[in-house]
Amino acid sequence: MHQCQPARFRRAALLISLLFALLAPLPAAAQSIWNLRTENVGRTSVSIKWENGHGSDNYLIYVDRDSGERTHVGNTRKNSYKIKGLRPSTTYLITLYHDHTALKLNVQTRNKRERRQFRYVPPPVTCPYLPARVVITGYVVNTQCQMVGDVVISMYPDLQARGFVDAVDVWSYVNGGLEVCFYNDGWLVFLDAAYSPRVATELEHTHRDGMTCGVFDRAGTVVLLAAGPANAPTLQVPAAPDTQPGAVTLPVFES
Repeated sequence: MHQCQPARFRRAALLISLLFALLAPLPAAAQSIWNLRTENVGRTSVSIKWENGHGSDNYLIYVDRDSGERTHVGNTRKNSYKIKGLRPSTTYLITLYHDHTALKLNVQTRNKRERRQFRYVPPPVTCPYLPARVVITGYVVNTQCQMVGDVVISMYPDLQARGFVDAVDVWSYVNGGLEVCFYNDGWLVFLDAAYSPRVATELEHTHRDGMTCGVFDRAGTVVLLAAGPANAPTLQVPAAPDTQPGAVTLPVFES
């Protein structure tokens, strides 16, 4: 009889081990669903998502309001669901069922008085749609351009004496290396928008392929003046105020 006791002890130990194994929590990989979370919370809707271990299957979604009322809102075979028809500024308990597993999540919908967060839409790009007689390169999405008339030099008698040909105004975001080219010969003047009235300076220019081109790095107006006659008056460039940083006075026109 004493010889049977070790066998009984072994059987008892085995039963205890099996019992502990059954009572132990399943690892995440063996659970049917886990990690229930919100993807988006609106005023009248909530989008939820979860992980699953069985691929496509049937999931049941229930919603409990803070008043205790429970509603079956739908079934799905996906691992996400959008709950609609909710009330603004209300707390809900969302329950997801699958097999014998239930996941719960508390969510409060947004207040109907909260302002919507509008997505910023940059203004339309205008620089590439100027007339064919002018070409601008180096602009970015927020750089804006428009053609302007001789009114821009109405305060500058010396520029008027040179003879107005064309002009383009550039504003909003202007970075370094912006180049404007006019399909005409002449001199370029830059009217700096950082000052009022605008400070006029000669813009260093080059001639290539029948165009007059100049590079600038800040908002303002680029004016194309006539190239002659040779005895045209010299442009007297007003000095920029000493208190204004960043002003640049370029050489005067040659006679």
